[in-house]
Amino acid sequence: MSSDEGVIERLVRLLEQVGVPYMLTGSIASSHHGLPRATNDADVVIDPTPESLDRFLAVLAAEGYYAEAAVAREALRRRRQFNVIDPDTAFKESPGSGTSC
Repeated sequence: MSSDEGVIERLVRLLEQVGVPYMLTGSIASSHHGLPRATNDADVVIDPTPESLDRFLAVLAAEGYYAEAAVAREALRRRRQFNVIDPDTAFKESPGSGTSC
């Protein structure tokens, strides 16, 4: 498993832990299905409630991820994306709130 896959696996585990529905899209999904792309990020579509988003942000912080809480809450309100960064690898995930990113 690559370090990028490990980051994604941890993120998915956290989403499942707090009960946020999700799906993987973008370059990770494309590469998995046989069409490699040059970008190195993961796009994750999520559909949280305000409460589950706050739980998600709390576990992200506890796990050492960087996510700007105010930006994430505004993204939920506007149904837009926000970034989650793993500081150990600089790998960036882009969860989108109910929209593909």
